[in-house]
Amino acid sequence: MPVEVGGGLRDLRAVETALETGARWAVVGTRAALDHAFLQDVCRRYPGRIVVAVDAKGHQVAIKGWTEVVDDTVAQVGARSRDAGAAALLYTDVSRDGTETGPNVEYTATLAREVAMPVLASGGVGRVEDLARLAAIPGVVGTVVGRALYTGAIDLRRAKEVAAAGAAAASRG
Repeated sequence: MPVEVGGGLRDLRAVETALETGARWAVVGTRAALDHAFLQDVCRRYPGRIVVAVDAKGHQVAIKGWTEVVDDTVAQVGARSRDAGAAALLYTDVSRDGTETGPNVEYTATLAREVAMPVLASGGVGRVEDLARLAAIPGVVGTVVGRALYTGAIDLRRAKEVAAAGAAAASRG
Protein backbone atom coordinates (compact mmCIF):
# COMPACT_ATOMS: atom_id res chain seq x y z
CA MET A 1 0.00 0.00 0.00
CA PRO A 2 1.46 3.37 -0.93
CA VAL A 3 2.23 5.51 2.11
CA GLU A 4 3.06 9.19 2.50
CA VAL A 5 5.06 10.53 5.43
CA GLY A 6 4.74 14.07 6.67
CA GLY A 7 5.15 16.27 9.67
CA GLY A 8 8.36 18.03 10.55
CA LEU A 9 10.13 17.42 7.24
CA ARG A 10 12.00 20.71 7.12
CA ASP A 11 15.31 19.76 5.53
CA LEU A 12 16.65 17.45 2.86
CA ARG A 13 18.00 14.92 5.36
CA ALA A 14 14.58 14.53 7.00
CA VAL A 15 12.95 14.03 3.60
CA GLU A 16 15.60 11.50 2.61
CA THR A 17 15.11 9.58 5.87
CA ALA A 18 11.34 9.48 5.36
CA LEU A 19 11.69 8.16 1.82
CA GLU A 20 14.31 5.59 2.86
CA THR A 21 11.70 4.00 5.15
CA GLY A 22 9.84 2.89 2.05
CA ALA A 23 7.30 5.69 1.90
CA ARG A 24 6.27 6.55 -1.64
CA TRP A 25 5.90 10.27 -0.90
CA ALA A 26 7.27 12.80 1.56
CA VAL A 27 4.98 15.65 2.55
CA VAL A 28 6.66 19.00 3.05
CA GLY A 29 4.71 21.99 4.28
CA THR A 30 5.66 25.37 5.64
CA ARG A 31 9.30 25.30 4.56
CA ALA A 32 8.32 24.47 0.98
CA ALA A 33 5.71 27.23 0.98
CA LEU A 34 8.12 29.87 2.30
CA ASP A 35 11.49 28.81 0.89
CA HIS A 36 11.41 28.71 -2.92
CA ALA A 37 14.99 27.38 -3.14
CA PHE A 38 14.19 24.49 -0.78
CA LEU A 39 11.07 23.64 -2.81
CA GLN A 40 13.08 23.55 -6.04
CA ASP A 41 15.87 21.51 -4.47
CA VAL A 42 13.72 18.89 -2.76
CA CYS A 43 11.58 18.34 -5.86
CA ARG A 44 14.67 18.07 -8.07
CA ARG A 45 16.32 15.54 -5.75
CA TYR A 46 13.19 13.41 -5.32
CA PRO A 47 11.19 13.72 -8.55
CA GLY A 48 7.58 12.60 -8.28
CA ARG A 49 7.91 11.86 -4.57
CA ILE A 50 7.20 15.23 -2.95
CA VAL A 51 3.75 16.36 -1.87
CA VAL A 52 3.53 20.01 -0.88
CA ALA A 53 1.06 20.60 1.96
CA VAL A 54 -0.57 24.01 2.17
CA ASP A 55 -2.79 24.99 5.07
CA ALA A 56 -5.07 27.88 4.24
CA LYS A 57 -7.32 30.47 5.79
CA GLY A 58 -9.46 31.57 2.89
CA HIS A 59 -7.09 31.68 -0.06
CA GLN A 60 -4.05 32.70 2.02
CA VAL A 61 -1.39 30.29 3.24
CA ALA A 62 -1.51 29.78 7.01
CA ILE A 63 1.63 28.93 9.00
CA LYS A 64 2.80 28.47 12.59
CA GLY A 65 -0.07 26.29 13.67
CA TRP A 66 -2.51 28.33 11.62
CA THR A 67 -1.83 31.45 13.74
CA GLU A 68 -0.33 33.54 10.93
CA VAL A 69 -1.04 34.02 7.25
CA VAL A 70 1.49 35.03 4.62
CA ASP A 71 1.04 37.11 1.49
CA ASP A 72 1.18 34.11 -0.85
CA THR A 73 -2.04 32.45 -1.89
CA VAL A 74 -2.58 28.71 -2.05
CA ALA A 75 -2.74 28.97 -5.85
CA GLN A 76 0.64 30.76 -5.97
CA VAL A 77 2.29 28.09 -3.84
CA GLY A 78 0.56 25.44 -5.93
CA ALA A 79 1.89 26.93 -9.16
CA ARG A 80 5.42 27.05 -7.74
CA SER A 81 5.04 23.45 -6.56
CA ARG A 82 3.86 22.34 -10.00
CA ASP A 83 6.71 24.17 -11.70
CA ALA A 84 9.22 22.64 -9.29
CA GLY A 85 7.95 19.15 -10.09
CA ALA A 86 5.98 18.25 -6.96
CA ALA A 87 3.83 15.13 -7.25
CA ALA A 88 0.76 16.78 -5.69
CA LEU A 89 -0.57 19.67 -3.65
CA LEU A 90 -2.27 18.82 -0.35
CA TYR A 91 -4.73 21.66 0.34
CA THR A 92 -6.30 21.97 3.80
CA ASP A 93 -8.99 24.53 4.56
CA VAL A 94 -8.13 25.03 8.23
CA SER A 95 -11.44 26.73 9.01
CA ARG A 96 -13.16 23.40 8.30
CA ASP A 97 -10.52 20.95 9.52
CA GLY A 98 -11.96 18.56 12.10
CA THR A 99 -15.46 20.03 11.88
CA GLU A 100 -17.19 17.40 9.69
CA THR A 101 -19.24 20.31 8.24
CA GLY A 102 -18.23 19.66 4.64
CA PRO A 103 -15.18 20.56 2.57
CA ASN A 104 -14.65 23.74 0.61
CA VAL A 105 -15.67 22.11 -2.66
CA GLU A 106 -15.92 25.33 -4.64
CA TYR A 107 -12.43 26.58 -3.85
CA THR A 108 -10.97 23.09 -4.20
CA ALA A 109 -12.36 22.94 -7.76
CA THR A 110 -11.02 26.41 -8.54
CA LEU A 111 -7.63 25.51 -7.13
CA ALA A 112 -7.42 22.26 -9.10
CA ARG A 113 -8.15 24.18 -12.31
CA GLU A 114 -5.68 26.96 -11.53
CA VAL A 115 -2.71 24.82 -10.50
CA ALA A 116 -3.18 22.09 -13.13
CA MET A 117 -1.55 19.44 -10.96
CA PRO A 118 -2.91 16.65 -8.75
CA VAL A 119 -4.67 18.03 -5.67
CA LEU A 120 -5.42 16.24 -2.41
CA ALA A 121 -8.33 17.83 -0.53
CA SER A 122 -8.51 18.13 3.25
CA GLY A 123 -10.66 19.78 5.84
CA GLY A 124 -14.29 19.31 6.82
CA VAL A 125 -15.13 15.93 5.31
CA GLY A 126 -18.00 14.51 7.33
CA ARG A 127 -20.10 12.35 4.99
CA VAL A 128 -19.51 9.99 2.09
CA GLU A 129 -21.33 12.50 -0.11
CA ASP A 130 -18.46 14.92 0.54
CA LEU A 131 -16.09 12.34 -0.91
CA ALA A 132 -18.27 11.91 -3.98
CA ARG A 133 -18.35 15.67 -4.59
CA LEU A 134 -14.57 15.95 -4.27
CA ALA A 135 -13.87 12.84 -6.36
CA ALA A 136 -15.93 14.32 -9.19
CA ILE A 137 -13.62 17.34 -9.47
CA PRO A 138 -11.07 16.93 -12.28
CA GLY A 139 -7.58 17.07 -10.81
CA VAL A 140 -8.59 16.08 -7.27
CA VAL A 141 -6.90 12.72 -6.83
CA GLY A 142 -7.54 12.08 -3.16
CA THR A 143 -9.09 13.29 0.05
CA VAL A 144 -7.92 13.25 3.63
CA VAL A 145 -10.55 11.87 5.99
CA GLY A 146 -9.69 12.09 9.66
CA ARG A 147 -12.17 12.83 12.39
CA ALA A 148 -15.16 11.42 10.47
CA LEU A 149 -13.53 7.98 10.52
CA TYR A 150 -12.87 8.19 14.24
CA THR A 151 -16.41 9.30 15.09
CA GLY A 152 -18.00 6.74 12.75
CA ALA A 153 -19.64 9.41 10.61
CA ILE A 154 -18.00 7.76 7.60
CA ASP A 155 -17.74 4.02 7.03
CA LEU A 156 -14.42 3.27 5.33
CA ARG A 157 -15.79 0.53 3.06
CA ARG A 158 -18.63 2.77 1.83
CA ALA A 159 -16.24 5.71 1.46
CA LYS A 160 -13.96 3.69 -0.82
CA GLU A 161 -16.91 2.69 -3.01
CA VAL A 162 -18.21 6.24 -3.34
CA ALA A 163 -14.79 7.75 -3.99
CA ALA A 164 -14.01 5.14 -6.67
CA ALA A 165 -17.32 5.82 -8.41
CA GLY A 166 -16.74 9.57 -8.32
CA ALA A 167 -13.23 9.25 -9.67
CA ALA A 168 -14.45 7.03 -12.51
CA ALA A 169 -17.11 9.61 -13.41
CA ALA A 170 -14.55 12.42 -13.35
CA SER A 171 -12.22 10.55 -15.69
CA ARG A 172 -15.08 10.07 -18.19
CA GLY A 173 -16.23 13.66 -18.11
